[in-house]
Amino acid sequence: LLSRKSSVKLRQTTIAHGTGPLFNYNGNEEIVALNALSSLIMERLNELNNVSDENIATRQQTNAVDSSIQPTQSHSGNFDIECIYVDNDQYFDDSNRINSSQWKRVKKVMKSTSQKMIDHLGSALFDSTTPVIAVDLPFRIVRELGSCLIFDGLESLISNDIATKFPGHKKTLRTLMYACDSISRRTQGRLTFFLYSIIDDNYDLIRMP
Repeated sequence: LLSRKSSVKLRQTTIAHGTGPLFNYNGNEEIVALNALSSLIMERLNELNNVSDENIATRQQTNAVDSSIQPTQSHSGNFDIECIYVDNDQYFDDSNRINSSQWKRVKKVMKSTSQKMIDHLGSALFDSTTPVIAVDLPFRIVRELGSCLIFDGLESLISNDIATKFPGHKKTLRTLMYACDSISRRTQGRLTFFLYSIIDDNYDLIRMP
């Protein structure tokens, strides 16, 4: 990977937590361009070092007060974690609803995805605005799509190469591209999200410049 694409795989083994840095047992690898490696490592280290005693006390008090509140939903009923579910023909989020009967099914998938991501990452995810995109695809495909997105951009999802490799998922991949584009337009072109495999209960972190 280093010689072919000037990139390396990076695994974050420590995450910031209200009680201090914790070992991240479920940390996944992410592919990082070599010229961005040092700045990304410094950014992650700064995040860990910024957990002060004052923040620890505040978080402990907040956790005690909110311990009875379901973590995946706020008082308004919206998801604390922005979760987007990608179906064959369209994607859904908390603001993009459909008829009542179908929305119940979609909402159940989104709620389950949010809870499982919390289980994977711990409470560190609550401090992040990183959205989660859930897809009904095997994790091996999710990992390959992550590499395509990082190195070749959004258009790679509908390229001939991908269509040839995964002919049965053309509609899902096109819808995934639309969902990513929606996030990208809200973040001035920068794209960072978790791509979650519902089938295998596993995820990949995608960071695009």
